[in-house]
Amino acid sequence: MTDFLKGKKYFVEEAVDGWDALHKLDCNTFDIIITDIRMPGMNGLDLISELKSLKLEIKIICMSGNSSGRYLAISKEQIKELDSDAFLVKTFDLGELHTLLKRLLEPAC
Repeated sequence: MTDFLKGKKYFVEEAVDGWDALHKLDCNTFDIIITDIRMPGMNGLDLISELKSLKLEIKIICMSGNSSGRYLAISKEQIKELDSDAFLVKTFDLGELHTLLKRLLEPAC
């Protein structure tokens, strides 16, 4: 995914977990964060909660699924609580991600 996005000329910064993502936000400004729900350390649900509490002007894309991509790692109720801008079920097409990014980055009319 990182190579694909860099190939599309996006600035991409990777984080190993939610804590690392928050640390990177101390030093950089981002338009969008793409997070998995399941991560070591701070998981994606906790990361989103932290991001919301910081009241940052940032879009959030969540992704989840198990190794086969057929079942979500979280419930429908948890998805509603996320209050993210988009949700992708793994495994998703990278073209779908690119289309989503373009839509989220469009200026509001």
